[in-house]
Amino acid sequence: MAAESQSPEQSPLRGPIRVQGIRPVSSTHRYSAQSQAFVAALIDSAQQDRGRLEAAVDSIITVATVTPTDPPIVMRAYEVEQRTGLSPQDALVYATVVSHLEHHVAGPKVFVTQNKKDFVVVKEELARYGCKLLFKFDATEGYVRSQISG
Repeated sequence: MAAESQSPEQSPLRGPIRVQGIRPVSSTHRYSAQSQAFVAALIDSAQQDRGRLEAAVDSIITVATVTPTDPPIVMRAYEVEQRTGLSPQDALVYATVVSHLEHHVAGPKVFVTQNKKDFVVVKEELARYGCKLLFKFDATEGYVRSQISG
């Protein structure tokens, strides 16, 4: 079936674009209040998200250990990257974890990440430090609860 050719005057692309609910640009003053309300809603949503993030960080900080990244950890990260093939970012995370494991020997240890594809290469090494490597947060919760309850 051949397409019929239309003259430029008949082409639907030449006429004004009509979309239901959209008015011509000349009436944008009517939408100013709607735009302001939309922007206000976006700002409010961003502020709520920030508040939830801050609350989550505050909650985590009370039970987590924050390990500073010092020059020996950076040097170890480079070695880990070369030895394991981890990305520089993952190698830095892993070097920080190992540094912490070396200095804090008491109690059960767990490293949780959703990045199974990359971190599976260090599972045996973590086990030598007595550290369990888990890839799902719900499994980690169960493991931690079992360790707490004895």
